Amino acid sequence: MACYQADADEGIVRARFLVSDGDPIVRTLREEELELKREMIACFHTQQRILRKFDLGVERYRVAPRYDFTQPPHQGTLLYERVPWGMEGSRFVQIARGAMATMELEGSL
Repeated sequence: MACYQADADEGIVRARFLVSDGDPIVRTLREEELELKREMIACFHTQQRILRKFDLGVERYRVAPRYDFTQPPHQGTLLYERVPWGMEGSRFVQIARGAMATMELEGSL
């Protein structure tokens, strides 16, 4: 799903993929789909401040690329490094490597 991330030129971008292999499918939701999405989004009480900035009327899809979670997703400061959430890119990479080792996935990227 297209979520949100930092962008060097635009600050924070929402509902746009960081990496895409080709153009994503962009679909405008019908009214009943939009109402269901609003109901689902309302369940995330702690995220309401962020989620109200999203355009809920559109969904974007794409085939997910093969990520190497042992590397940062892009150069520069990551969005979660800009706020005091307790996560840094180097720590995420360390956790990802440990999880992959546990699942014996190291050579499958």
